[in-house]
Amino acid sequence: MPRCKNKNCPYDKDGRCIENLLPNCPNLSPDEAISVDQATSSSAEIKEFPTGPVFEDLPSGKKLTVTEATQILQSRPAQVVVLGGMVESGKTTLIARIFEMLQNNSVANHNFAASRTLAEFDKLSWHATMESQGASPTTEHTYRSENNHFLHLRVRAVDNTLTAKDVLVCDIPGEIFPEAVAEERVCLELCALRRADHLVLFLDGSVMCKIHERHDPCGKILDFVDRAMQTGQIGHHTALHLVISKCDMLPQVPDDEVLLFVKTAEQSFCERYAGKFGDLKTWRIAARPVHPVPPTVETIGEIFGTWIATSHQNVNGAVEAPKRTDFTRDFCRFGL
Repeated sequence: MPRCKNKNCPYDKDGRCIENLLPNCPNLSPDEAISVDQATSSSAEIKEFPTGPVFEDLPSGKKLTVTEATQILQSRPAQVVVLGGMVESGKTTLIARIFEMLQNNSVANHNFAASRTLAEFDKLSWHATMESQGASPTTEHTYRSENNHFLHLRVRAVDNTLTAKDVLVCDIPGEIFPEAVAEERVCLELCALRRADHLVLFLDGSVMCKIHERHDPCGKILDFVDRAMQTGQIGHHTALHLVISKCDMLPQVPDDEVLLFVKTAEQSFCERYAGKFGDLKTWRIAARPVHPVPPTVETIGEIFGTWIATSHQNVNGAVEAPKRTDFTRDFCRFGL
């Protein structure tokens, strides 16, 4: 459609000529006649857009360092979970099972939303897959070099897609655990312990069946809690959990001596630390059972549900004020 050069003419709006010279008005020009100013302006606008590919930094998939974990904690509220126990007590296996459950269905009414450590989660479960061609399902060992590193999960509530929760999981290597009991310096170096919302300690069910071996790990669990309490790293801001793992290895006879020992250990644990923590729970699980019984997915789901809850932090009053930051949920709050 032709356009009028006269700025006051309504021709471009309703087709009427202000000078009544249609259809031969000399002010009309075809669409192709674009002024030099218009062409220059259009060219300038085009140059403002990038012409090459846009690159975005993606997570490496590896475990997060303290600095990387702090960035998450400073940007949004998150739960920090610390796992402790002797070598092969089932800590990593529990984490692998939770991730596998999130891949298949919702857990504790939450669906998987994201993770910055997907490669690590995949590595945890690899030796328990058919593709690994292993003789039996196992879980990769947590190495000493991975101390003070974190796995990351983000989940979203099933009934509310706008609610997302982040969980950072630190697995204390089994070799370091007894060292932390023996030396205060080693315990203080576990920087995630001060920030832990949940401290989850593991006793191997298969070891509980061995009369001459079971007392040592039980004693170290208690000594570790006492040590961390003495250093002020855990307390009313922490939920304390005792997990009896590999419970499929325990005898099935109700009055068996082993079961009585385990029950006594759980009761002693609860009595010893009653009122000293924000919450106190005991669990029995079989995350990857050896015997032909299904894994205890319901109990594992309950455990994960407590991790993403924050009720125990509100029961015992406010925690200490931040020392070097205004954000009360990062590692700087504890002077790191």
